[in-house]
Amino acid sequence: MERVFDLILRFRNLILFLLLQGISLYLIIQINTRHNIVFGELAQNLTSSFQESRGRVFAYFNLIDENDKLLYQIKEIRQEYLKVRDELSLYKNQLPLRLEYRLIPDSLLPSEEFKFIPAQVVNNSLDKSYNFLTINKGYLNGVRKGMGVISEEGVLGQVVSVTDNYAMAMSILNKNFKLSAKIYQENFFGSLSWSGGSPEYADLEYIPLHVNIKEGDTIVTSGFSSIFPEGFRVGIIEEFEEKSEDGFYKIRVKLNSRPGNAYHVYVLSNMHRAEIDSLEKRISTYQ
Repeated sequence: MERVFDLILRFRNLILFLLLQGISLYLIIQINTRHNIVFGELAQNLTSSFQESRGRVFAYFNLIDENDKLLYQIKEIRQEYLKVRDELSLYKNQLPLRLEYRLIPDSLLPSEEFKFIPAQVVNNSLDKSYNFLTINKGYLNGVRKGMGVISEEGVLGQVVSVTDNYAMAMSILNKNFKLSAKIYQENFFGSLSWSGGSPEYADLEYIPLHVNIKEGDTIVTSGFSSIFPEGFRVGIIEEFEEKSEDGFYKIRVKLNSRPGNAYHVYVLSNMHRAEIDSLEKRISTYQ
């Protein structure tokens, strides 16, 4: 307390000056209409500026919540797309629809095969021959080894290792990554892989020479695995040449996905994966 009184005594002249200045300013504003208006406008401008800055700050921090909402909505749209596509596949050979097909109970409609788990990339390599990416979702979020990883643009890779909260995926830019893909226009499938070099291109192999292909044809997932759904875009044919010695084309594909820019991704969980794997293991015992 003594220090406070000492400070007041030491700066009493300054404090008295400021107090008198404040009183004078108040009286001027209250008595003089012009000064009152000017001060009011100044106070309003300062308040508006403060509110605008405050709104921008809150809007910035709300972007995270808004982004999560958008990811959830995109996930729901994808789920609905797969469901509708399966239903159309069931009905496509039954046009015009007969009465019994209009009355099929919901329990007999195709079930949702894939679930989408939204995630973010926290680490990514591009400059190696065997590249990987790390995402911020793991075992506790339903991610399992062997699941596919996609972005809005296209296929990104496959999960190879999982912890409770994180997962590592083999990138499509990894020489060990193989993808069953097909030419959408011709419905012929082959094996797509990356041989190194540019991250924008991969090679599609085992397409026979009798298939009619052209530059610009769309390459999509074949659906011949439990990892990726059929028809998910992979890229387009950039160029090709015949390899008559083995009867197949040499096809260069420009990839849709851009692993270097990937941040928001989805992990694909096949709801029937365990059943398919169990069946295939059972069949392997007869080979």
